[in-house]
Amino acid sequence: MRTFLVSTCLLLSAGVAAACLNDVTLEGSEREFRSQYQTTPPLVEPPAPYDDGSTNRIAIGGVLAVAALALTLRRSARS
Repeated sequence: MRTFLVSTCLLLSAGVAAACLNDVTLEGSEREFRSQYQTTPPLVEPPAPYDDGSTNRIAIGGVLAVAALALTLRRSARS
């Protein structure tokens, strides 16, 4: 019975050990893959960034907020 348990444990741990060995070879493959594709330029140029006008809206909102604050302070100074 003891021999059976020891052999079962060895068989179960052999699968884990094989996975560790495969992981070591995977790092070399990843490094080779990255070096192969880092040197090649992209085939298509990336599109220009799209300007949706949010900067203009923020600026207009800021101007309106300052104007509203100025009117509020001006009216409260008259009272």
